[in-house]
Amino acid sequence: MTRFSYPVLVADIGGTNVRMALVEAPGAPLVALPGRLTVAFSGFAEAVRSVGAFPKSILACAAGPVVGRSVKLTNAHWTIDGPSIAATLRLEQGLLFNDFEAQALSIPSLRPEWLLPIGEGRAGDGGPRLIHG
Repeated sequence: MTRFSYPVLVADIGGTNVRMALVEAPGAPLVALPGRLTVAFSGFAEAVRSVGAFPKSILACAAGPVVGRSVKLTNAHWTIDGPSIAATLRLEQGLLFNDFEAQALSIPSLRPEWLLPIGEGRAGDGGPRLIHG
C-alpha cells in the first residue's frame, strides 16, 4: 500500500476547468480550493501555485491518455509531465491518472444514493459496473 505525505492535493484536470481540493492529514475532510480555468494558465503547476497550496503529494486525474508518466490533455494545450511537476512543486510523491481511470477506481467507495441502476441488477450484486461520460 502506498502512503502519501500530507498535505495531499487531489485534482480533476479537464480541457475547461481545473478543480482541486486539499487533504491536510489522514482522515481529514477534503477542502475545496478555488476552481481555475485551464486556458488561464500555461500548465498545471502554475494553476496549483495560483491557489496558494503547498502539497507534499498530488493525486491528479486528467482528461487525456496517460503515456508513461505524462498526459496530453485532449481538449487543451497542456502536457502534464509527472517528474517535471514533482520537481517544480517539490513534491515527495504523486500519481497521474486518466480521468475515467480515476472514476473507475472510485467505484468501491460510491454511496448507494449516488448510483443509478440500469436494468434488473443492483449495486453490489457482483454484476458489471460502468462509468459513463
